[in-house]
Amino acid sequence: MKQDVCDKLCADFKVDAETCEVFEKFFLTDIEKNLKLRYLSHLVSTIEDKINDIYKERYINPLLNKEQYSEEQKREIMRRNYRLYSIRLRPIPGLNRKASVMHLNYGSIIVYNPDILDERDIRILVAHELGHIISLYILNCPDTQNRANVFSFFAINGRDQFYKNDAEHFVYKSELEIIDNIFKLCPITKHNQLT
Repeated sequence: MKQDVCDKLCADFKVDAETCEVFEKFFLTDIEKNLKLRYLSHLVSTIEDKINDIYKERYINPLLNKEQYSEEQKREIMRRNYRLYSIRLRPIPGLNRKASVMHLNYGSIIVYNPDILDERDIRILVAHELGHIISLYILNCPDTQNRANVFSFFAINGRDQFYKNDAEHFVYKSELEIIDNIFKLCPITKHNQLT
């Protein structure tokens, strides 16, 4: 991190340089590295949410119609964030195919061979495998390569259009501008300020 950025973080957020270094290292080694394993992560989590809503409607909501639960118990069931289905992405070096999806009782695992693919190809293959998941779990239509390819087009094109047309609204001009905006929204007035 540049010294002026570290100095501003320390001054505005009332932390020491070591704290900045700890968070920078954590982000670079733990977060950023793992982001590479979550291609199209917003799309994946949105599809998970849609499937979970279907599962809740199918398996959780019928419980609420039973008279064995009090109104308070029903409200508690509704407040819980059940995760009945999840999608995982796994790179498997040496995989004998480019990518595939495995469906399990609790979710699906998309595997791909990172050795033979560049990052753009991986995004397309992940979107294609998500197309298979959508066909089976959401649209309840025949799961074909054709349909998976159509979904892959819309997924990749949608992301590309976002990056071309909308992403610039989310990008700050400098690191110092980011700090100023954080401070404006979440001001710090003293050391070790508690929420």
